[in-house]
Amino acid sequence: MRKKERIKPFLDTFIKTKTLEPELIRIRTDINLQEIVKYHYDIIKEFWENNPDYRFTQVLITMNIYPNSPGVWFYWEDDVWFPDYEDKREVICWGSYGKSGKEKLKIILLPYMKTDHIETILKTQIDISKQFEEIFEKELQWRKENNVI
Repeated sequence: MRKKERIKPFLDTFIKTKTLEPELIRIRTDINLQEIVKYHYDIIKEFWENNPDYRFTQVLITMNIYPNSPGVWFYWEDDVWFPDYEDKREVICWGSYGKSGKEKLKIILLPYMKTDHIETILKTQIDISKQFEEIFEKELQWRKENNVI
C-alpha cells in the first residue's frame, strides 16, 4: 500500500521542478503538464488522496489528463518523473514503527529522516528491498557531499 502522505509533497515538487524525465513528457509535447497539474491541483490531489495506491501516471491516465502509452508506462513508480536527485528525494517516504517496533506507524519523508536512522535501517533491516537500500545509500552520499547531517 502506497502512503497517502507522499501525495502533496509529490505534487508540490512536480510543479516546481525544472527538470522532468523526458521519456515521460515526450508522449504529449503539445501540452505543459506542469501547468495542467498546477491548474487542477486541488482536483488531482483530492482524487489521488481517495486512491492513494495509484501511481501518479495512473492518476493522470484515469482522470483523462494524459494518454496511456503501450508498455509499462502505466506502472512506472512516482520517483521516475524526477531525474535530479534533489527533486527525487523530496517525494520518497519511509514508514517507521519507532525504535521499539511497537509504536504507531509514522510516515517520514526522506529529507526529514535523521542520518543515524538511515544508517540504522541499513545495518539492521535485513529484509529491506534493494530499491530502498540503494535510495538510502544514495541519500547518505548526498548528505555527505552537501554537508547535511
